[in-house]
Amino acid sequence: MNKKYIIANWKSNFQKKDIQNWLKIVGPASKNCPAFLEVMIAPSFIHLEYLKEEIKKNNYSLKLCSQNVSPFSEGAYTGEVSAKQISEYVNFVIIGHSERRKYFGENNEMISQKVLRTLDCNLTPIICISDIDFEKQINFVTGILDKKQMQNIIFMYEPPSAISKQVGPIGKGEAAPLEEVNSMVLQIKKTAPDSRVFYGGSVKSDNIAQFLKQKDIAGVVIGSASLNGPEFIKIILYASQI
Repeated sequence: MNKKYIIANWKSNFQKKDIQNWLKIVGPASKNCPAFLEVMIAPSFIHLEYLKEEIKKNNYSLKLCSQNVSPFSEGAYTGEVSAKQISEYVNFVIIGHSERRKYFGENNEMISQKVLRTLDCNLTPIICISDIDFEKQINFVTGILDKKQMQNIIFMYEPPSAISKQVGPIGKGEAAPLEEVNSMVLQIKKTAPDSRVFYGGSVKSDNIAQFLKQKDIAGVVIGSASLNGPEFIKIILYASQI
């Protein structure tokens, strides 16, 4: 079976004490993940070092992912975190999340620079796109990358409606209908046939299996539902049984 991915996107949540409690619940359970399932955590930058140490010390079957990256290389860019800096901790980087576009004004030009910086450091970009201006969002990527580079990227389809409704401790929002997701995934694969595709938007334990069972959906990115330890264990369990 092809590898499937689960990414817990913690966004701007959790202090160290919360992470400790979460790891006590989820960490031991992660050791039972089947070989085809890779589980990652995308924390705030300030917690990458701590999580790296805890995962290694306890031999948890968890890896790390970055929520963001600077569009610049190293240098005089106060407040930015470069791809080279985060390459010590992660192999995957989320780029252009809808919240970054909405709240921080990220456009396709800035996102393209983030993609290039990420690839320069041999990291895998997870490029978020939606059904709003879909062609513009995906064409800017295909326009700046060659065929070899396209094989090393992941697209994540995230409908803004599903993201904006994702509230509460285990995510009370509604995921996009499976038919809609499959249609968008098909469009992405048609434009970028060598790339992998993820889905993100109100994924939780009661719907994760339906997405990961799709042959063209390689993984999911989970927001608020990933903050709840017992719920996340159920997510891993149901994903392990597909």
